[in-house]
Amino acid sequence: MGVATLNNKIFVVYAELTFIVVYQSHEPYTRLADIPIDGLKKPFDIAAGCSCLYVSDPRSDTIWRVKADDAGVDRWLSGAGAMGVSVAAEEKLVLLVAVDAKGSWEERSLNNAGEIHIYSAGQ
Repeated sequence: MGVATLNNKIFVVYAELTFIVVYQSHEPYTRLADIPIDGLKKPFDIAAGCSCLYVSDPRSDTIWRVKADDAGVDRWLSGAGAMGVSVAAEEKLVLLVAVDAKGSWEERSLNNAGEIHIYSAGQ
C-alpha cells in the first residue's frame, strides 16, 4: 500500500499486515525486524518526517506515529477519516480525508470524495 524511507531504512505497509516491514536501504537490502502496531487494522499509506513515520489506517480511523529512534508507536490522530498521508515542509502532515463515509467499506472505497487537511506534527 505504501513505502517510505528514513534513516537508511525502507519501510513498507501492506493492506493485510498489522506491522511495518523494514529493510536496509542499501545492498544487500537485508530485512530487519518488523515494527508491530497494536491496533493497526488496515494500513493504507505511510510517510516519513524528520524523525517519525506516519501510517494512515482508515479501518481504525487512526494516524499512527512511529518514532524512528526507538520504534515507539502511538495513536497520533484519530477520528479524521484519513486515507493518504504525506509530510510537507516544516513537518506539516498533509492528509487526504474521506468526506463521504456512508455505506459499506467496499462502497466507500469506490467513492473518491475527499478533502485535504494539514496538521502540524506537534498538534
